[in-house]
Amino acid sequence: MSRSLAILVGIVVLVTVGDVALADGWVKVQDPTNFRYNWSGGEFTVVWDSGGKVGFFDSGVVANPSYAKSFETFCLERTEYFYWDTRYYGVISDNAVKGGDGASLAQNLDGIPFLKKVNGVWTAFTADNLSATTKALYYLFRTAQLDGFQYTGGSGRKEDSMELQKAIWALEQENGYKDYTNEWTKYFDTHVMPTADKLGQVKVLTMWSAAPQLTYGSTTISGVTYTQWYDVGGLTFIQDQLTLVPLPVAVVAGLGLLGGIGFARQMRRRRNRLL
Repeated sequence: MSRSLAILVGIVVLVTVGDVALADGWVKVQDPTNFRYNWSGGEFTVVWDSGGKVGFFDSGVVANPSYAKSFETFCLERTEYFYWDTRYYGVISDNAVKGGDGASLAQNLDGIPFLKKVNGVWTAFTADNLSATTKALYYLFRTAQLDGFQYTGGSGRKEDSMELQKAIWALEQENGYKDYTNEWTKYFDTHVMPTADKLGQVKVLTMWSAAPQLTYGSTTISGVTYTQWYDVGGLTFIQDQLTLVPLPVAVVAGLGLLGGIGFARQMRRRRNRLL
């Protein structure tokens, strides 16, 4: 993998901080640059469609300038899926929905849980906590600081996207990749990490086949009483994606486009070599 960081203006665009609202909204998943790992994993482009702005667009590494309100992402699960160019309802949360050790309840950032009624009883889903290394890798990727990742297009970008997706699956202990190792699965131990407040900006975009219904009432789960919850009964679980809030500050300024001609700028960083 390349040890330099390259930003190709016109292909990779970093823009300034915009709207940071965290309202739910409709999104689509696209593959405008063919950086994905076969058909099963990222890198993908999530594009805002309508409704709430979900607090994720107009920031970070944008692979295709034609999608101004978009971001690049990777999937967290290997057993949930989506269809290209299909509208899904997105909700921001701290954890992936379902899976995990069952120690915490799947809910959005406001603490509203996702429930469904089973045999007349409201039932919760467990939350799958994100690995700290997953958070670090994605934060650095989205802010164009991930050492060793080729940000320009071509086969190098696709190869690096494939390896980063595999690293995320390994770190999240997904079946088939629990023992997989590469340069980035060891990132937490071998590189300078972002501070904790930066890691806290990495969130999960949970997607549903339709908008969950916000329901009011009273139900108690594991000793905690909830007066409102999202009713997700009958909805299809769509692949959870990584996202970043609040929006990252642009790392590129003053790089202009002249007649649409791209301008490449190499930024080399010295990092500790991997053992």
